[in-house]
Amino acid sequence: MNISIQEVDQRNWFDCTKLKVSEENGKRFIVPIVYSIAESRFEKHLKTIAIYKDDKVIGFSVYCIDKDDGQYWIYVYMIDADYQGKGYGKEGLIRLLEYIKTKENGITEIIIGHKPDNEKAGYLYQSIGFKETGQNINGEIIRKYKY
Repeated sequence: MNISIQEVDQRNWFDCTKLKVSEENGKRFIVPIVYSIAESRFEKHLKTIAIYKDDKVIGFSVYCIDKDDGQYWIYVYMIDADYQGKGYGKEGLIRLLEYIKTKENGITEIIIGHKPDNEKAGYLYQSIGFKETGQNINGEIIRKYKY
């Protein structure tokens, strides 16, 4: 499986905006990708990431150090609807965690959240090593990954 991570830039930003959210996740995925990309140009702490299979963008993510709590968070993680259920989500998240580890000196943990009814996301995060913290923020289950 040839999955790689690249920063969003002038070469790939438009491909990222064309990614489709599955009907199931469309009810949960509130912010359009184009908004996240635009926001990152003004909120410089936000890092936008394109997830590739070979030379095609198949996913998108946003991570950062949260201004409120000073911790690393993955705010957005998504795989295009046409590429779900094929293992790309798991492999992409593993690659993303590796990428963040190389880019962020001294990082020891990162946090992600998901809606309680998004069982697939919960299972995915758990399968990679994210552990529930017992916190619930804005109606989301919070999980932490320790490097």
